[in-house]
Amino acid sequence: MRKGKTFTCLPLLIAAVFILSFILLAAFSSQCLAAEKEYRLQINAKDTFVVTDSADMDIEVQKQEPMKFADVKVTPKKGSAYILMLYFKSDTPDIAQFNTREKMQDSVIASSQQYLLGSVEQNITLKELKLRNGYGYYAMLTDARLAKLIKVPPGEFKFITNGIIRLSYDSVLVFNLMTNDRGKLHREMLNYIVSFTKGK
Repeated sequence: MRKGKTFTCLPLLIAAVFILSFILLAAFSSQCLAAEKEYRLQINAKDTFVVTDSADMDIEVQKQEPMKFADVKVTPKKGSAYILMLYFKSDTPDIAQFNTREKMQDSVIASSQQYLLGSVEQNITLKELKLRNGYGYYAMLTDARLAKLIKVPPGEFKFITNGIIRLSYDSVLVFNLMTNDRGKLHREMLNYIVSFTKGK
């Protein structure tokens, strides 16, 4: 009787293990796919940039015209520590919208001007991003209404950073970063932004 019972239960046990393994494998695979979704953005004939939806970041390609531009929104998977907008733009010699350092600097000043009146700083100070490949500029302003608050209302941010980077000979990246931290998080986000620079 004991041998008969063991023989009868064995196929059921094997089937149960198989089903459980299949469920776990499917769950793991779906997590991996969700964690690493790539968006390939072809900005011009020479440059394609890859933005990855990772375990920490949500990526939303809001607008795109191949061979011209792509607008990308980056937010954290958890919480609301920042909102980052990335504007990939073709800037080939025939376009030449940002083909000099002066034009890039003027672009940052112009994009920051709208926030100046309500800022603590009351002036725009450009900072240079010195990169191994490429170069760029940015300016950070502090919202005067929120500057002294310990807890900032949801959806609002103390600091706004506008900038532009020369990614390659033919492409630039304009960015807008909103955070409540001007320290570690701000540096990490700048590092993420400059990671799109291409070798020349």
